This record gives sequence, structure tokens and C-alpha cells, in this order.
Amino acid sequence: MISGAVNLSDLPTIGARLLAPVATTLLSLGSSFSLVALLSALAIAAAHLVGRRRARGRRTSLALLARLLFPKSIWRHPSTKADLGFLLLNFWVTGIILAGGLWSGSKISLVVGETLRRFLGAAPLSETPALIIVAVGTVAGYLAYELGYWIDHYLSHKVPAFWAIHKVHHTAEVLTPLTVFRVHPLESLKFHNILAVTVGTTNGVALYVFGPGPHVMMIFGQNAIMVVFFLALVNLQHSHAWMTFGGGLGRLFVSPAHHQIHHSADPRHFGKNFGSFLTIWDKVFGTLHTPDRERPKNLKFGAPALEPHGVTGGLITPVVEALVALKPSLRQRVDTGPARDMTSAA
Repeated sequence: MISGAVNLSDLPTIGARLLAPVATTLLSLGSSFSLVALLSALAIAAAHLVGRRRARGRRTSLALLARLLFPKSIWRHPSTKADLGFLLLNFWVTGIILAGGLWSGSKISLVVGETLRRFLGAAPLSETPALIIVAVGTVAGYLAYELGYWIDHYLSHKVPAFWAIHKVHHTAEVLTPLTVFRVHPLESLKFHNILAVTVGTTNGVALYVFGPGPHVMMIFGQNAIMVVFFLALVNLQHSHAWMTFGGGLGRLFVSPAHHQIHHSADPRHFGKNFGSFLTIWDKVFGTLHTPDRERPKNLKFGAPALEPHGVTGGLITPVVEALVALKPSLRQRVDTGPARDMTSAA
């Protein structure tokens, strides 16, 4: 047998490994892109559209509803086709990169917990009822995720090298649930490492305060609160469905319209709404922009970039621009073309 050749008996195993990330993404309730989450988003969007039309005295047939939910101008757009390519890339390549470059949130948690125990003594609230521990730990862990998300997102827009990589996500000219995968692999690496620090540190504090034991309610390996938001919101944030929240909901939660404003090409909206599902950190740091009930006229998305929907523009050029941002002298040797300044980040 030629060295390096694939043994036919290994094909089922290879196929299973290739299909595993696809199955996990589509079938696990702990995935933001699960079929259940997608169907939930579709049902919410359909109910929203029908309700809006009914309030205006209009009927909505199934054929019209299908056209409103899946307009050809969006689903056949080159931007959407590029998003599909990024989805396939993230199924396999990004997972390999993350496996080799992540800080472990669980290890950070153990180090923080043990360090606090050594300096401060035994767990002060070890006798707390398990139900309270899990409730507090779940909420704290979720807030730590939100903080990590906000920090990563803010840095991605404010640090030139990070913006060069993050801009890939903002070159999307139309928004669909697929757009969530429109991220450079290096972006994913940065994001997950920052989350490891914020969530791992928070869990470490909980480990010290309450002692060993379960501190977070998990569903399919995911914080239970996250799963609720996966089912209710995440796949509507990258969509053409303009949905706002009124009253208390609008003051607390990031509506789909909030995130669509974040993607806006209008300079008034640059550097706003960095939060994931909660408005809390945007309020604290002054980056909140509350959207109007009605969709702004001529709302457009997209950040100017060379070949925004191609392989070179999506994977290679961002790295070159990031290197130039880190070492400006490289600009004399590399022509990166016209680039959008990070201060005009949507």
C-alpha cells in the first residue's frame, strides 16, 4: 500500500468525523444554529409578519408569507452565497483551529477557585442550598458570557488589527441566519479565548464561594439561559425581519432591530449595540442605540472591502490588513487597496 493512502475500511470513520460537527450544529439544543432554533425563529418571524399585516387590515396568504420570509433578492444575493461558504468553512476548519488554540475555561475556573481558596480560606457559602447555588451560578455565568461578548465585540471595532479581521462579518450586504457564520477563523479564536477568561473566572469565583459541585444549569453542554435565547432571538438578529421590543423588554433585551442597526452602513449607527442578548453592557459603557419601531428608510448593510464575497477578500486580505495595522511599515510593500477606517465600523 502506498504510504499515506486511505484504507477503505477507514472511510466510515472518516465520514463520521466529517459529519459529527454538522450533526452537532444542526441537532443539538446547545447549538445556536440547531434545526429547532431555526424553526423557532421562522415561527416567530412568521407570526410577527402576519400580526403586523393584520394590524393594518391586510390578509396574508401562505404563498405571500413564503415570499416575505424568503425573498429571492436576499437568498440569491452573492452575500448570502458567501455566508454559505463560511458556514461550510466553520463546520470543519475553524473547529480544528480552535481545538489547538483555546484557553480552557474549565482550567481557568480551577486555577481561580484554588487561588482564592489558598489566600482566603474555605468556601464561605458552602452550606447554601443547591437550588440557590445553581440559580446564582447560571445567571452569573450568563452575565459573564455577555460581558465577554461585549469586550470582544468592542475591541474588534476599536483595535485596527482586530477590525481588519472582524470587518469580514460586516461585509455582509444582506442579513440571514447564515451570516452568523461569516467570521474569519482568527476572529473565532479571539472570541473564544476572551470568553474562556470571563466565564472561567466567574465560574472560578463561584467554585470558591460555594465549594465543589454543580454551579450552572446546563442543557446539552450549554448554559440554560443561553439555550432560551438561542430559541427565541439569535437567528432573528441576522435577518430582514425588523422586530423591536417595547416597554421593559426593549430596555433589557437586544432585539433583532438592535443588531441590524449594528450592521448599518449609516455613520450614525457606527460603534453601537455591541451586546449579544442583553443591553446591560451597552448601557453601562454608553454604546446603546435604541432602534425606532419602524425600519429606517434606505437601511443598508455592508463595510467596503476588496472582493467582499470571495475567498481572497474573506480570508487572506483581512490577515494582510491586520499585519499592516500591527506594523505600518509593511504598507510600503503590500498594497491592500482602499480600506474602511475602523472608526466607521458598523
